[in-house]
Amino acid sequence: MIALMALAIATAALILSVLGVLAAVAWRRNRRQYEALAERIDVDARMEYLTVQTLEAMHDAVRRRDGLP
Repeated sequence: MIALMALAIATAALILSVLGVLAAVAWRRNRRQYEALAERIDVDARMEYLTVQTLEAMHDAVRRRDGLP
């Protein structure tokens, strides 16, 4: 009887360990996806900022070329 109880406890511990590992793997995969999304958003924001700067510089260059204030 004690052996069956020990076997049941060991089986439960093994199942919980496997579930814990699976949860850790899933969490890590989701975390990588969120990090990739955050990096893409950061790159998009930088590109937008550089685009605005470039357009402003082009506008200023045209104004200076045409002698406008």
